[in-house]
This record gives sequence, structure tokens and C-alpha cells, in this order.
Amino acid sequence: MIVKRAITPRENLIIAESFSLFNREETAKGFVKKILVWTFVFEFTGALLLATRFIPRFGWVDGIYKSVFHSVSAFCNAGFDILGPDSLIGFSGDYIVVFTISALIIIGGIGFFIWFDISSGFKRKKFSAYTKLVLITTAVLLVSGTAATLILEWDNTLAGMSVAEKISASFAHSVSLRTAGFAFFDNASMTDALKLLHKTLISSPVLPNTLLSTKRLTVNPLKSL
Repeated sequence: MIVKRAITPRENLIIAESFSLFNREETAKGFVKKILVWTFVFEFTGALLLATRFIPRFGWVDGIYKSVFHSVSAFCNAGFDILGPDSLIGFSGDYIVVFTISALIIIGGIGFFIWFDISSGFKRKKFSAYTKLVLITTAVLLVSGTAATLILEWDNTLAGMSVAEKISASFAHSVSLRTAGFAFFDNASMTDALKLLHKTLISSPVLPNTLLSTKRLTVNPLKSL
């Protein structure tokens, strides 16, 4: 589609089967276009929000570059940052950065189907069982991860922060720890209990047809090589 070549019937069928696209009113090409448009909207919005914080600190050129890079990285759950060894620790008290990065990770992680089902679900006033399962599971993991981080790190890596900063940093850490890999406080100084929680969450299964499942299926086998 990017090189202006028409999708063949066979390729259309492969894409439809890969994404469980059984809606006969929508072609695979149209579905892929929707994904690209929504991806651009989310990443562009994220870059704009991050730019309000990065440009004053790094200047126009470097600030815009870092804003776009980290927006794309967060949305793709890649976890790459170019801010040096401290990652996002210096922004742990900046709620715009914290919640923009967190939102991008969550939205990118739950996957395309959930986006589309939520957008159409408001019109239908009904969501699919799969969407409900993904949203409930995500909420449970985030709340439990945030609470555990707060309890285990309150007087450790979170010491010196205000209560609001501790909550935001713990929430961002809970969002990031499963797949994204950004640091909002010194991970090397975490308690052994939280490190054990990390291993448990990282090893936990992910739901199919989400970006997390795609990443887990492609990246984890490579780590074992």
C-alpha cells in the first residue's frame, strides 16, 4: 500500500486472517489504513505533548527529535530512550511527561482491535467481551503494580518525592515494567521484592491480538538465541 501497489486477493485474505478480520464490509486494505491513521494521530499527539517539556530543556531541534522518538518508542512499547543512563528519572515529577508516556504505552499495548471496538462501542453502547477482558485485565495489573511499587519503594527509591510524585512515578513504573522498559526511578536500587515482582509480570502471559503479544512472540525467542 505504501509503494502504491494494489493488495492482491491472496494478500487481502492473509491480512484478514492474521487480524481475524471477518467483517465483510471492510477490506484488509481499509483496515490497515485505519491502523496507520490512528497510529499517526496517537504518536503525533504524544510528540506534541512531550515537546512542551523537551523543547524548553533541550532546544528546538533536539527537543522535537526527542519528543518524536520517545512518542514512537512508547507507543510501540519498544522501551528505547535517548536521554542517557538516567532515562526518564529526571521527569518523574513532571506529570505531562509521565502520563503522556504512560498513555502511549497503554494505548499502543492494548492493540488495534480494542481501539476500534471502543470507538464504535460508544455508538453501540456496548463493548465486546474481548475488549472488556483486555481493559479489566489491564486495569487490575496497573492498579496492583502501582500499589505494590508504592508499598515496596516508599522509603527506598521513592524517598524524597512528594506523595503525588510517588504515586505518578509508581503508576508510570507499573505501566512500563512489563514491556516498555523506561525508568522513572533508579531501578538498580529497587528492593528485592519489587525485582521479584518484575520477573513475575514480565513472564506473565499476554492476551492475543495485542501489540504486547506480537512483541512477546517475536522478541522473547530472540532473547534465547
